[in-house]
Amino acid sequence: MVDFSVVGPGPALFDGRRLPFSDARFDAVTMIYVLHYAPDPVALLKEARRVCRGGIVVVQTVCEGSAGPRLHRVNEAITRLGFHAARLFGVINPVPCPLHSREDLSREALLQIARRAGLAPGSLRAERHLPCLPLSRITCRLVPFQPRR
Repeated sequence: MVDFSVVGPGPALFDGRRLPFSDARFDAVTMIYVLHYAPDPVALLKEARRVCRGGIVVVQTVCEGSAGPRLHRVNEAITRLGFHAARLFGVINPVPCPLHSREDLSREALLQIARRAGLAPGSLRAERHLPCLPLSRITCRLVPFQPRR
């Protein structure tokens, strides 16, 4: 249960360019499996940094080796089927499916995106989905990058 008098009225729509919040509005930002859908993941992280006073937590599937991206695409296809089934049975509103990966991210690509957004990992944990699969889940707390003096 959610007390909306505490957390606010619910989700806000994001146009892909600018988050509809003032600078330093939030103590923290959490992004769960979104960077591979973003048209410009660097810009999205920069916007998260703009609206956040603290750290940004990113949870993201990353691919390993040549089989990782293929397996990730299979997973995405299954997810899209679930979305279309939920829409067909009226579980969700009749909206276009937004689940189209733009990029299969590796661990290195994820960290490069963060660096380009002016962020660095404060902590990072990688967990294999299953030992035999070339996919991992990265949970990373990103903080503003501090250049060495």
